[in-house]
Amino acid sequence: MQNISLSYSTFKSIAAAKNLKIQYQEPNTIPASYDLFAFDGPIVYATSISASGDISDFETNYKASANGSLDTRDGFGNTTFSVSVFGHTENLYPKEEEYKYIAPPGVISIFDEEIDQQRRIAGGKYWITDDTIDNVHADDIVKFGVVDKNDVLGLFDDYGIPAPPSGILEFPKFVKKKYLKKGAKAHGYNDTVNLPENSANVVYTGLFTRTIVDRTSAVSGDITIIVGLKFYE
Repeated sequence: MQNISLSYSTFKSIAAAKNLKIQYQEPNTIPASYDLFAFDGPIVYATSISASGDISDFETNYKASANGSLDTRDGFGNTTFSVSVFGHTENLYPKEEEYKYIAPPGVISIFDEEIDQQRRIAGGKYWITDDTIDNVHADDIVKFGVVDKNDVLGLFDDYGIPAPPSGILEFPKFVKKKYLKKGAKAHGYNDTVNLPENSANVVYTGLFTRTIVDRTSAVSGDITIIVGLKFYE
């Protein structure tokens, strides 16, 4: 978890903008004071209030609805939800999308795709095309994650990241490291990644999926890799 301490006004603004659920602890002190928290995947926004005006505002406008049940989260702290429930209430449907990339030898290739509509990513797969299968090196690696390149979430200042286009915020990867050369060559050296059953990770509009193909050990021959994304919209 990454903890970010904020002023009360900034805390309220972020919680409202991201529709986060406010949690609080009320110490046994007189006059009263509150420690406030809001969870956003692996990020915890926090603030403490003791001024009478802030306490009055919190107790009048937020306390009654605070300390509600949080969304279910996976082992990485990311928001998850039940597809069987939200697929019905929000009219979300399972979909798949594929991308084709050419990765040359001797370098690390990065391929980004912008999310044009909020998605719930549920997993993915990759495979190598038949015409380039012989070029796969034993140490070729693939990684997959999500990045914020344009400060869509407004966190660049909090982390001291340079403004776009220089800075980038990378979130915990879905796939930290997988070797490409696995399985049967006849099946295109493929692999599949699935999140826990009936769960998915929310990825907001304007963020980017990022596929990294590390072929620094390969000395010759491009490979064509097809990456398939499973998601709900």
